[in-house]
Amino acid sequence: MGLLEGKRAIITGGSRGIGLACVKSFLAEGASVAATYNSAEGGLLELVEGEYSERVSVHRLDIRDKSAVERISSEMTELLGGLDILVNNAGVSRPSLFMTITDEQWDEVLQTNICGAYLMLKQLLFPMMSKKRGSVINVASVNGLRANPGQAAYSASKAALISLTQTLSRELAGRGIRFNAVAPGYVETDMTSAIPAKQREEFIKQIPMKRFGLVAEVADAVTFLASDRASYITGQTLIVDGGLC
Repeated sequence: MGLLEGKRAIITGGSRGIGLACVKSFLAEGASVAATYNSAEGGLLELVEGEYSERVSVHRLDIRDKSAVERISSEMTELLGGLDILVNNAGVSRPSLFMTITDEQWDEVLQTNICGAYLMLKQLLFPMMSKKRGSVINVASVNGLRANPGQAAYSASKAALISLTQTLSRELAGRGIRFNAVAPGYVETDMTSAIPAKQREEFIKQIPMKRFGLVAEVADAVTFLASDRASYITGQTLIVDGGLC
């Protein structure tokens, strides 16, 4: 029996990178998953057409759009027959020094990374509260814990997400809902593949394990926190960064 056998989960930003790895891990561990994407289905298509077709559904959603979040969240919850796990993974990064970042870039990052999570939580906590059980994992970043020049908006949004995780863990512990965050460091994704080779070498020098992480390694941490194996863990931020922080 898998770690998440019979569990029902919603994962945002599930079409690539860490999100897609989480979808794959959850399905492999026995969960039914509703995954969202914004611009393209990416790797979700092969899952819908493959061996997990009966336990995975794909939904286009801009998590900045309140009315869309309300509508699609209701559809996903009804399709799943309830909700046990929410993974807030959808996010964007617009690297820029603070004095050169545009208002549009700042708003896009904050609206997606923290306001989008807020909208999902406001809509999806009620199904968990009614049953007095559930697990929420917010995918943050080590940039929410340590300074990183050129990432003011991203770092601010991820720090806010970590703080929100801690606050909600206190507010809703009595309702049987656990809130935890995962803070990845440098991970092999589409985003980090664009890092110039020389800069990548400098980053690796800072990492005690001397390599970037794999999306599957982050997904394993998310899967554990979502499972009943972590039943006495709440309000925590699990850092997955090869010893960087």
